Amino acid sequence: MAKECEWCERKLDPTNMKRHLKTCVFKNEVELKKHELRLLKKKVPRDETAIKEEVTFVELKHYLTESYNKAMMLYKKILEENNKDPVQKIKEMNVSPPTLENYLLEWNLYTKWLRRNNRTVSADSANTYISSLKCRASTQRKKHNTLQLLLQHLIDRNVRLNKFRMRISYAPKKPLSDKELNDYLEEQRLINTEDYLIQLLMSTYGLRINTAALLKIKDLEFLHAASDEERMIHLPDSKVKNRRLEKITPQLETLLTNFIKGESNQENYVFYSEGKNKAKKFRAQDLCMRINKKIRDSKVLKKIDNYKYTSHMFRKTKAYNMYKQGNERLKEQIRSSIGQSQGSMAIEHYIN
Repeated sequence: MAKECEWCERKLDPTNMKRHLKTCVFKNEVELKKHELRLLKKKVPRDETAIKEEVTFVELKHYLTESYNKAMMLYKKILEENNKDPVQKIKEMNVSPPTLENYLLEWNLYTKWLRRNNRTVSADSANTYISSLKCRASTQRKKHNTLQLLLQHLIDRNVRLNKFRMRISYAPKKPLSDKELNDYLEEQRLINTEDYLIQLLMSTYGLRINTAALLKIKDLEFLHAASDEERMIHLPDSKVKNRRLEKITPQLETLLTNFIKGESNQENYVFYSEGKNKAKKFRAQDLCMRINKKIRDSKVLKKIDNYKYTSHMFRKTKAYNMYKQGNERLKEQIRSSIGQSQGSMAIEHYIN
């Protein structure tokens, strides 16, 4: 049964009433109920031009004054509460170091924009800042969510930015077949040794690009191994906390040993030595752009428009091929258990 809004007297389904009250003009803007407004209209003289001018001026003055006071109050609250500035308060958040680094970067970008545009910290300025960004929709949404979280932490938990409405579409990454991967790596081997090694390492262990960016000489534990069991490589990853150790393949051991020959400082990076003074995040970004360009420029990769080809395809290829191989082994086990011949396609009728 329809229910009437007590403010605008509009009839609505009860399930929509709560949402309607958030946007009801009479409740939120006019701040008078419809029948109260009718009574006022009867008492007000009919010089409509004068009324409109006066109301417009009063409303504008009220809006500007209220907006300025709110902005200054919020800004003062951020800067002076507990004698801590926003950066100090962000640093006290209980998050991982990479997340904290990202929060500080986003806050710095936002405050630079505020200074350039002579604006103060507020939800309104944050909304304008987000809409001014020239980046992919997925990146814009990430920045929107980060900034809203920071404003809630710094100002008030009830702060809400405008709902992010841009559509985001993701093209799936293309897993490569063994032949495609081998042909591509052979092409890269002939072009650049360092980039070849980075991509070989990523494809062998299914790594993110940040692992190649973070890999140091000390992580090549096989260099100091006393036995075959100790021939391991430590694979750092800024996104996970678990320490990952893997057996080094003979091919990679030889190639990496030759590549770093003469390097004795254990804290030096294995790859991208010219960017040794850059922050970890920017090292990974630079390497990602470099490897993605290699993939784009490849002459042997037959690219399909429906797929995306980036450095992440090595990780997906590793996962996809392991799944496919495991699936085939399981099918063979089932064939054997029910008396089917090896490689029989009839197994599909039993498992699908």
